[in-house]
Amino acid sequence: LLYGHNPRGTSKDPAGSFCFTPESYLYTTTTHTFTTTSITSTTTITEIPELVSITDVTFTDTHPHPWTLSGLISWTPPSNLENVLHYVVTLSHDELNTGGTELADPSLSTQVPVGSNSLQMMPHVWRKTLLLDYPANFIIVRAFRSDLGRLQPLTQAGIAAIYDVSSEKPAETSKLLSLSFIPEDEASDRWVGTVAWQRQPGADVGFISSWDIYLAKDVKGSGKRLIASKPADVYKADISVAAEAGDTCVLIYARNANGLSQLPQSAYLRDDLRPLVTSSGGDQFNLMQNVSFADGSAVANKISGLVTWSPPENLTGVTHYEVWQAADAENSYGTQLWDFNDGNPRTSIPVGTNQMNVMECWRVTTATGIPAVKIVVIPRPNLDTSTWGSTHLWDDGGTVPQAIELTTFTFSGYDSEDKIGGTLSWSFLDPVLDSGSLTHFAIYFALNANGWYRKFHTYVPVTDLSYVIPDSTVKGSENCLLLYGHNPRGTSKDPAGSFCFTPESYLYTTTTHTFTTTSITSTTTITEIPELVSITDVTFTDTHPHPWTLSGLISWTPPSNLENVLHYVVTLSHDELNTGGTELADPSLSTQVPVGSNSLQMMPHVWRKTLLLDYPANFIIVRAFRSDLGRLQPLTQAGIAAIYDVSSEKPAETSKLLSLSFIPEDEASDRWVGTVAWQRQPGADVGFISSWDIYLAKDVKGSGKRLIASKPADVYKADISVAAEAGDTCVLIYARNANGLSQLPQSAYLRDDLRPLVTSSGGDQFNLMQNVSFADGSAVANKISGLVTWSPPENLTGVTHYEVWQAADAENSYGTQLWDFNDGNPRTSIPVGTNQMNVMECWRVTTATGIPAVKIVVIPRPNLDTSTWGSTHLWDDGGTVPQAIELTTFTFSGYDSEDKIGGTLSWSFLDPVLDSGSLTHFAIYFALNANGWYRKFHTYVPVTDLSYVIPDSTVKGSENCLLLYGHNP
Repeated sequence: LLYGHNPRGTSKDPAGSFCFTPESYLYTTTTHTFTTTSITSTTTITEIPELVSITDVTFTDTHPHPWTLSGLISWTPPSNLENVLHYVVTLSHDELNTGGTELADPSLSTQVPVGSNSLQMMPHVWRKTLLLDYPANFIIVRAFRSDLGRLQPLTQAGIAAIYDVSSEKPAETSKLLSLSFIPEDEASDRWVGTVAWQRQPGADVGFISSWDIYLAKDVKGSGKRLIASKPADVYKADISVAAEAGDTCVLIYARNANGLSQLPQSAYLRDDLRPLVTSSGGDQFNLMQNVSFADGSAVANKISGLVTWSPPENLTGVTHYEVWQAADAENSYGTQLWDFNDGNPRTSIPVGTNQMNVMECWRVTTATGIPAVKIVVIPRPNLDTSTWGSTHLWDDGGTVPQAIELTTFTFSGYDSEDKIGGTLSWSFLDPVLDSGSLTHFAIYFALNANGWYRKFHTYVPVTDLSYVIPDSTVKGSENCLLLYGHNPRGTSKDPAGSFCFTPESYLYTTTTHTFTTTSITSTTTITEIPELVSITDVTFTDTHPHPWTLSGLISWTPPSNLENVLHYVVTLSHDELNTGGTELADPSLSTQVPVGSNSLQMMPHVWRKTLLLDYPANFIIVRAFRSDLGRLQPLTQAGIAAIYDVSSEKPAETSKLLSLSFIPEDEASDRWVGTVAWQRQPGADVGFISSWDIYLAKDVKGSGKRLIASKPADVYKADISVAAEAGDTCVLIYARNANGLSQLPQSAYLRDDLRPLVTSSGGDQFNLMQNVSFADGSAVANKISGLVTWSPPENLTGVTHYEVWQAADAENSYGTQLWDFNDGNPRTSIPVGTNQMNVMECWRVTTATGIPAVKIVVIPRPNLDTSTWGSTHLWDDGGTVPQAIELTTFTFSGYDSEDKIGGTLSWSFLDPVLDSGSLTHFAIYFALNANGWYRKFHTYVPVTDLSYVIPDSTVKGSENCLLLYGHNP
């Protein structure tokens, strides 16, 4: 494969590819082409799939806990074993091996030899894949074939659906499936046709042993009768059933040994059987009923489509109907909707029509910041709001719900080891919540407040603000309740609210454990000495010679105090925070290492990967499971070791892996004294690095470089004091291992004034343009107008006129010339002595597509010395907050104690591509997390600056994150 590359990294997708063997074998007749450097010959091999396919895969789960598997997997091998080297078994989300993760047999590793047509799972295997929120539903067995040099295609694989034995009932099929009924015969006395269903992406069907299909009077299952049952791996049923009065829809439920799922998925037998939504309240005789609306606009925050309703029985005095969108059923802040009416728009709907075809419009109310979430139908001139009809306004923009913010989210009830019962309640500032992108709230159990390994519980209508969790509901090890927004397009990415029964993390030396019962709440404070409960001295030496593959012994020193330690868990992680952490198994110990066994022998072939795609494993983390916490100890007490992956690979370019900065401490001319600090980029693979080499050089390419320091792979700063040499410009960092040095280094300039200029340098104060200013007078984003002023140079000799440009930088790169309004006589040349220009409104653009104008440049013509030109930042006042900005690097170098910090915050972007035209400053905040929760303002920095020094002993409190925002007035 051929990729494009520059010092910022490698392109995501290949530009070209050449494969020596075909990539897939999808046909009965397979052609293999073998190519050498001198001769190309083609051999055609016709294969009979039945002779090379794996069949009859079987598995029975013997582990009683949910989401955990154990047991024997067996299969029938291909009839033709001529080219089979071994078998590989994976857990997969679907039949296409999505998120496939390889299984290991304690005695066989991940490669099952020919003749061993079975694999004994480890004692405790998580039913998960490499993709978060995509649980494993299938087992896939494939042969590795010598003639292909790879695994056989999936069309020849053996596949079996997983049934996870546990006390869990199946999840609601309303979440798992889409359902349809395709009629074949419209005969009035029978329902004849095909019921077909399909899994939704991310659906967990592992707790399902069969599907039950019913006919019913409504989608809630009233009067339902069973008409068919199908195995869990079947996804359609042909039916021919006698019709009964009131039959409306077909329902599908999931079944296992513990019973039937709750909410079914449904499909109407015919479209004309679909009921309309009914409003409630008011005088039945005068009441508008059955208001319904289906949004037909594919654009978010726009609506169109058909509104229908049933009129009141008493139409006395009703002259017409009006339809509004509003904040509530009382038509607060309502805006009236228009009926398309075959091209003759109207707002009054005649009595007897009972429907409106809404013309496309924005979903808005008359009050800024208050969204429209109701469709209201009013029989005029009736002013009794209780008799008006309304329905929830779901704005189908083709996406999952927007993020929602709750005012409160509380749970009242009891929580035992693995069961709960009680009431979950939430609130928001009505009518500010924009529920227009929702139809329901979705309630989940999860391991933490971020939704890790979340387990669906139920849906609640968007109009409800509480839900009663039945007594003795099994929550398992999921200690948090989470609330998400939901609509038919899916569930929101992030939870709106969370409630955790036990603390999620213990981040401080003094840990407070709160124990709650149904009647009494008491708090006990336990002060722990970290040295007594921490794991230390984690060591690992890779014994596998291949890259991205590990093997060997992991060992550690246990905590001094073992009183509450039940066992140890070892994970591979992308970073020291256990990002993407995947548990390791010892063939003899499973994933739980008992107390006293202070080591884990890796499987013979372990991929150096995590649960997150493109986030390789760089660290080994060892933690104790503690009985007093009921969970793993916090990461602050974990043992952590950097991984060095022994192989023939050189380290990757540090220009891709790191950000780098140099913080000078002494400006003495004969020495470079200061701190070189570097930081990993997200996704960086540092597993092939044994040490860092730091150089001084004449330029970023490494000319004349000399080594000044080396540091171990787990160290990320170096204090230097080095004699300066003529031409020293920058500091470089390379990665090293036994195979040599990385190629392209990361670099940082020793001083800003050593950074080379794009154009000429120098300048003469006597000839300098000064005090350039500009205030945008255009209210339209990306357009500018207004007054530019400046102070002329003291020396005006030779200056004939001034020109004003908008450009990408102060050197007028990609500049476009601006026009002076000049009382209606536009001009581009400003006479000497005027010293201002009234800019005519124009687009904020340069001559280069994709490069924005961010500077106003004033040029005294015919002077070509750019260093004497005047310029100012161009703030485009479009009446909005800044656009989103993307940085190349964002680093901090300094110290961080419990609640205080000091050091330098630095950032960079690919100049001049960043559009800083919507900014005047950067705003620096402290916050609880990287999303800005409970952020605390610190200071503003001019948009022209790329660093800020945080004074020593600055108090940060509990806010452990520094955030940078764009800002304007």
